[in-house]
Formats: sequence, C-alpha cells, structure tokens
Amino acid sequence: MKKLEVVNLHVEVDGVEIIKGLDLVVQPGTVHVLMGPNGSGKSTLANTLMGHPKYKVTQGKIALDGKDITSEKANVRAKEGLFLSFQYPSEVTGVTMNSFLRTALNNLHGKKYNVLEFNNILKDKMTELKMDFSFSKRYLNEGFSGGEKKRAEILQLAMIEPKYALLDETDSGLDVDAIKIVADGINKLKQKGMGVLLITHYNRFLEYLKPDWVTVIDKGLIVKSEGDVELARTIEKEGFDRFVKAVPVLANERKELTVKDSLTKEDLVEVFKGYEDPELHIDVWTLGLIYNMEILGDTVKILLTFTSPMCPFGPQMVDELTRRIKEKGVEHVELNITFEPPWQPSEELRTALGV
Repeated sequence: MKKLEVVNLHVEVDGVEIIKGLDLVVQPGTVHVLMGPNGSGKSTLANTLMGHPKYKVTQGKIALDGKDITSEKANVRAKEGLFLSFQYPSEVTGVTMNSFLRTALNNLHGKKYNVLEFNNILKDKMTELKMDFSFSKRYLNEGFSGGEKKRAEILQLAMIEPKYALLDETDSGLDVDAIKIVADGINKLKQKGMGVLLITHYNRFLEYLKPDWVTVIDKGLIVKSEGDVELARTIEKEGFDRFVKAVPVLANERKELTVKDSLTKEDLVEVFKGYEDPELHIDVWTLGLIYNMEILGDTVKILLTFTSPMCPFGPQMVDELTRRIKEKGVEHVELNITFEPPWQPSEELRTALGV
C-alpha cells in the first residue's frame, strides 16, 4: 500500500534519545500536521525521515510505499519521492535558483530538460506562486528575506512534485497574503496525490490547508492524534499544557533529571557561550541576548531577545537552546522572548561587527 510510514522509531542525537518510539503514517493526497512544544522532536523527526546523518536511528523502521528506506542516504530518499523543506534554508553563493532547480529536476526525474523547456515550466510555477521571474536569476537564498526563502522552498516543491513532502514550519516568516499563496500551491500538489507532513506552531496556516490529521508530540512521544483540525484550534487557544502533562516520565529519564539538583547559573552561561547566533556567528552570551535566567526547582526560566524582531532564526535558536539546557538534566525549560529594551550591541561588539 502506498504511504509514508514510521514504525516504533527511536532516534538519537549526539548520544541523547530524542524520538522514543514513534508511529506515524502519511497517506498520499493528505496533509498530516505535526505540532508540539519547542524541543519536542518535530524537526528531529523531519530530518531523520530525510536521512540527515546527524540523526541516528537506533530502533524502528521508515518505509516509503512499502520500501524500507531506514538506512538509505538522503539522495536515494529524494529519488524515491521524499522532499524536505528546510526550516532554515542555507544560502548558496554562486548558484542561481534557475541552475539549482534545473539540476534537481534532471537528477530526480531522470530526464534532461533543455533550457527552453525548463524555463517554460519554471515560469508557469512561478506565476502560480506570484513570483517575478527575475527571482530565478538570484543566487540560492542569498540575501533573501525569511518570506522569500520560504517561497523559494515551495517553488522547489512545485517544480519537483515529490510523492511526499516534509514541510518544517513553512509558514514562519510569511505574511497573510503569502500564507494564502503558499497554501494554495501545496493544495494543488495535494490534489495531484502528494502526501504532506506539515510541522507548524500556528493554526492560521491550517485554515487554508484543511489538514486530514493532526498529531501532537512531546518528549519524542505522541500524546494526542486525531483526524480533526479542531485539535489545532484547541491548541492555539489553550496551548499544549493539557496534552503534554499526560506524558509519562520514563525510568531512565528519572535518573537523568536528578542532574538538575547541581545545575548552576555558571552551567547555563556555558550553554549560552557554546551556542552561536546563526547569522552573526557570535555566541548568544557575548552578544548580550540573554536578559535574565532563573533556576527554580526542576524549572529553568530564561528571558532572551533577538538582534531584531524580524530575526528569521528565532524559532531555531529557541529550539536549540531548549534542547541544550534539557541535556543538562532539566525537566522544564521556559524561554520567553522580549524586545524591551531593544537589543543594542556593546561598543566592543560594534567594533567586532564593523558597525
């Protein structure tokens, strides 16, 4: 039977188990939404499905239309019909969108498109997504805004037309008009039979996509799953607390959590010094993005800011800092964002940054 299937999947990252026995199915021509708190394992699952070498499958199986692809490399999975839209697409200097997409199509479709034939297809897809054709002549993601990067990802999706698409927060960085356009593009591919696993924090995107199934995960486990978009609406109104509190703490986790008793603020500072802002490549502590930190029993509360309210890496930074703090044995991590007062670089930083 045709479907993307995950069976009893366990995944480790740097020796830490993130996915802890997850079962999930994406049917052709359907949208399966994956939701959950920051650090719950959503992006880990997407990257694992695509075959990212950083993520180690220790148990379980990934099957695409009945074929076991658990051990296959990413390029093989792509040729089998799997596509991953990155949460934070990388910039590639010197490679134009046009050249990149033509190479991708030639390799994945097993057909050599001539320039004229390819450009006609590209223009049609860009018209559907309300993108100017000059966009295709720019270097891949270089200097793109957050919204432009997401449109570029959907353009790739529209050109390649995979069997199954893994969309990791495709709606982040998009205004309402752009969300409608992107959702329309996804819906057209869904009607052609493409299955979608959509990771999102926001119900507003789902108003245009009409999901067939909604699943909530926390700590690498499914805590709620049902075929009703109403679940997403409930989460938007009430948050995840009513679902994630039901997740049992495993015996081996209880042992890890005792580490929190010896956690100090100096330990947290080391975490912050060990993580760089993805754009400026300076650690978040030195940048002065951490405004306050508290250790209250089994909970760590962090008040942080970003260099700009429009920072495209915000969700990524929150997820990664949450993960790193939890690796210290902390059960609950609360990261709150503020822009009061707005971030300002120190004189030393201004010199280092050349501003």
